[in-house]
Amino acid sequence: MNAKACKEVHEIIKCLSEEDRKLIPKKIINLIEKNMDKEYTYKLKEDIEFENQEMMRETRKILAVIYIDYLSSKEEREIINSKFREDIKKEEKKSKIEYKNFLNKDPQYDEKTREKIQKEMILLEEKWYKKLLKKILEFIRK
Repeated sequence: MNAKACKEVHEIIKCLSEEDRKLIPKKIINLIEKNMDKEYTYKLKEDIEFENQEMMRETRKILAVIYIDYLSSKEEREIINSKFREDIKKEEKKSKIEYKNFLNKDPQYDEKTREKIQKEMILLEEKWYKKLLKKILEFIRK
């Protein structure tokens, strides 16, 4: 975990209402505090909407996980997870089409080689999002 991103997350959590802060498990707060860069300074700008605040990409990812797991309602979680699954399927289809087009246009591959590569790509495509979900779950369980 990026120490500066942890500091940014910590500062943002401090701005939440007490009611919302209580929804986030202490072990998550402690993990963020333990890993944050205590020398780094980050402040939210009051005159800028939250969505437009400058923050690291990793900060946004951590906040998204915290929101989904602890702050969102069950209905919101279902909508977010459904959208996530749709996006994964769209990306998989797009990748398969692009890769098939690439293989079919490249004269160095014979038919057997193309089939073998396509099978390997299908296995790789199935695994990348499982790895992502596994990393998110590992982060949450710490």
